[in-house]
Amino acid sequence: MESIKIIVADDHPLFREGLKQALLRIQPTFNIFIAANGNEAIETLEAEAVDLIFLDIRMPGRDGIEITKCIRKFNTTVKIVVVSMIDDRISIMKIFKAGANGFLHKNTDICELHKVIEIVCNGVLFIRRNCGV
Repeated sequence: MESIKIIVADDHPLFREGLKQALLRIQPTFNIFIAANGNEAIETLEAEAVDLIFLDIRMPGRDGIEITKCIRKFNTTVKIVVVSMIDDRISIMKIFKAGANGFLHKNTDICELHKVIEIVCNGVLFIRRNCGV
């Protein structure tokens, strides 16, 4: 897998760092930007040609659904994967209606993370809910 530019947007520092480290285990040459909220993700996307965004659904201020809608107004090519503990059908439908390319439950392992990157970057929608739901 070639090196791609990725934004990790989540309001929890430990989760952001953990996801960053997991991504670097998959591909050490990934260029990863960190955002503590949706507005920082948008600012980074406006400054950098990013390929993929991992975006939490619940963050202070505007949530991941609002941020996805906002991003889609000015960028239709970046791939957006919403990552959350929330995985009810209504929320997932809202995520995809807003323009996301994927949904990933936060209990996903690194093998599944690798898989979602390949699938979404190849233009296919991806949903991975909690195994118990």
